[in-house]
Amino acid sequence: MEHIYIIGSLFNGKESESKLMITYLKESTLIHYENESLNIFTSVEDFWPFRTLRKLREELEPEGVFLLCKGNRKDVWPSGGFIGGEQAYQFQIGKRVHFSDLVGIFDAEHDYTTLGTVVEQRAMFNLWLESIKGLPY
Repeated sequence: MEHIYIIGSLFNGKESESKLMITYLKESTLIHYENESLNIFTSVEDFWPFRTLRKLREELEPEGVFLLCKGNRKDVWPSGGFIGGEQAYQFQIGKRVHFSDLVGIFDAEHDYTTLGTVVEQRAMFNLWLESIKGLPY
């Protein structure tokens, strides 16, 4: 099964069109990334879609390229039964998540201020985990 997403990529403050081709193999997820204007064509593979997206980001970030998709937001992280799919929770510090907080990790994101590096995203997730300790379900 393959899904194709057209999203933006941010490089040096300028947005350009990119194509993400997501292929679900028997035991892994393959993402092929194409951005003709930046002359970048690469593929990454991992088990879960979110981890595969993170791997792609780790490859692009040192080049100064940031994907304009929900999975690149600092406040988005997969959880539980959604780890193997294309959805993740958009969380808020001090609040538990609900189904209404689910977003598609490959869906376009146009608010540049919400984006972060892989390291910033992990740190924000850990901060959120600490913030909900002791909160009722």
